[in-house]
Amino acid sequence: MSKSNGVGRKIRKVIRLPYIFFLKINGMKIKLTSSMPISTIIENPKRIEIGKHCNFDQRTIMRVFDNNSRITIGNNFCGGNDLKILCCGTVKVGNDVTCAGNVFITSENHGLNPKTKSFNDNKLESSNVIIDDGVWIGEKVIILPGVSIGKKSVIGAGSVVTKNIPPYCVAVGNPARIIKKYDFKENRYKSIK
Repeated sequence: MSKSNGVGRKIRKVIRLPYIFFLKINGMKIKLTSSMPISTIIENPKRIEIGKHCNFDQRTIMRVFDNNSRITIGNNFCGGNDLKILCCGTVKVGNDVTCAGNVFITSENHGLNPKTKSFNDNKLESSNVIIDDGVWIGEKVIILPGVSIGKKSVIGAGSVVTKNIPPYCVAVGNPARIIKKYDFKENRYKSIK
């Protein structure tokens, strides 16, 4: 990293500090060492908790739909442009998680009762999402309700995660499937056949 790049990052953090104070005043639990641009859209900030040294890029959206739900993000999170998290229930993200741009994480869905006038008239259904420590989520990934992603797993770009992913795996595709698992004896990822 160039020296000027590091200086620019520090300047952006200082510029973003008033917004962090604004969020804290409105009830969000966010550490002052974290950085969030003013282009962020936050709904129900009292139900969101952000750890230390977390960085969010432009146009992040976090929506918590009721007072029984919660988004929790651990320390050292890195979120790319256009990250969107919708929460009814729980979305829990561990420490040291990296999200590329255009990632969509949701723990909610409308009910599927066709007898209502519109599916929007259905009650929201929730199913918790858990993303463990050290996970790397690639560009344009979608993580659907009820999914758990294990420690240090990698989700390839463009994947749609519909099922649990165990720790130390690489998953890709739509729906995402495991293609590699880390072998600690050989110190490398091995293909799943």
